[in-house]
Formats: sequence, C-alpha cells, structure tokens
Amino acid sequence: MDRSHFWVRNVALTTKYGDEEAAKVAEDQVVQNAKEIGNSVVPYYGKEAGDKLFGLLAGHYGAVKNYMNAVFGFCS
Repeated sequence: MDRSHFWVRNVALTTKYGDEEAAKVAEDQVVQNAKEIGNSVVPYYGKEAGDKLFGLLAGHYGAVKNYMNAVFGFCS
C-alpha cells in the first residue's frame, strides 16, 4: 500500500470512529501527499502540469470524502 492509500484509509477509519483530531492529521497528510505527487512532475513537465495533477488528485479525494461522509452519516 502506498502512502496515499494509507492516509486516505486513516481518514476514513478515524472519521468513522469519531476521532476528529486524528482525522484532521490524516487529511492534512493526504493533501501534503497530493502536493508532493504534483510537484514530482514539475521538473519534467512544468509547474502548470504539476498544478493540474494536484487539482486532479484533490478532486478525486474530494469525491472520496463526500462519499465517505454520506455513508458514515447514515452509519452513526
């Protein structure tokens, strides 16, 4: 499992079990990881490509988060 999956999983688990502090830490790591992935392509494809990749990853995470919140909202 790569780091991004680890942190997204931790966001889901900590959110499900109501640990808001741990969920915030994990979510911050998800965002940081997405930034690092976006920045990793900058030397090869430029800043615009890195920003687009970050935006794509952020959008995917946003969809996961919305789904997670909807599902866990009904599980409480």
